Amino acid sequence: MGDKKRELIFLVSIFLFACILRVGFCLLFKENIIYIQSNVLNDAQQYISVAKNLLDGRGIILSSHVLAKITPVYPLFLAAVYSFFGESYWAVRLIQIIISSLSCVLVYILGKEITDEAPARLAAFITAIYPFFIFFTGFVLTETLFISLLLLTVYFFQKSKKIPSIKNMILAGILLGISMLCRPLMAVFIVGMVIFLPVPFLWSNWRNRFKVVGTILFVSILVISPWTIRNFYHFKKFVPLT
Repeated sequence: MGDKKRELIFLVSIFLFACILRVGFCLLFKENIIYIQSNVLNDAQQYISVAKNLLDGRGIILSSHVLAKITPVYPLFLAAVYSFFGESYWAVRLIQIIISSLSCVLVYILGKEITDEAPARLAAFITAIYPFFIFFTGFVLTETLFISLLLLTVYFFQKSKKIPSIKNMILAGILLGISMLCRPLMAVFIVGMVIFLPVPFLWSNWRNRFKVVGTILFVSILVISPWTIRNFYHFKKFVPLT
């Protein structure tokens, strides 16, 4: 059996294994999930409210007085699911189960890019069984979507460091911008890039590091700019995210 075939079998297996764990959790604790979703998790109810307001034509707002508490990516995701499947918790859960299981595959790909196959496989397995990653798939929260966006951002950032092509840098920038519009905390990634920018041994093509970081930052700013402009229109001041 060739290496590529073994790798494909592993990736399909880890994806299916992760799916089974997540579906099992959602089925086993479905009553608890529904109760917690409806009565405990205020964040979840806010995301649902914003998605419903968007579908009703009121915009990406929590209320007429709360206009920029929540960034747009996750409510847009929910609104897309609701528009196809109705306001179904199960539709959101099943899509998040697929996304979370694909994140295990992404961890493997990223791990192999940074280290080697053995630690990449171990990392993918840990991602599949990590309790909180399983837990978050059952709830209308940003974590599952954000984790996948984070992994994709880091992957294309690593690719840009190794092969500083315009394509890799643009993809990294787009994903970084979308990630920030999912969870504003992702702006810390920019701080990390800038802090480690002067350290040459962290960059394979160190002479290109300023070009890489500059391009990624420029593209990410372009991605978040419509939301920032929208906030300026409402508040008459600079509110880049929330």
